[in-house]
Amino acid sequence: FLSPESSPVKLAPPATPTRVQAHDTREIPAHEKEILGVAITADGSEAVTCSVDGTVRLWELDTGEQLVKLEGHSDWAWGVAIT
Repeated sequence: FLSPESSPVKLAPPATPTRVQAHDTREIPAHEKEILGVAITADGSEAVTCSVDGTVRLWELDTGEQLVKLEGHSDWAWGVAIT
């Protein structure tokens, strides 16, 4: 067990992001409201996000291009998973 002072990992404070940072080099303006979930494909090429804005979106991480936007949820989109 490492104390917070000696831990090599720094935890970010809780946040309500509206963007996804891809490959530590790019911010993708992903949603109009807070993102509640993110899932990344096994090869790291794409991500799926869900949001308080009621949408689920598929992203190409290398380019930041939105590939698909799913709308029509009657409430927040709470979570996503990739299998």
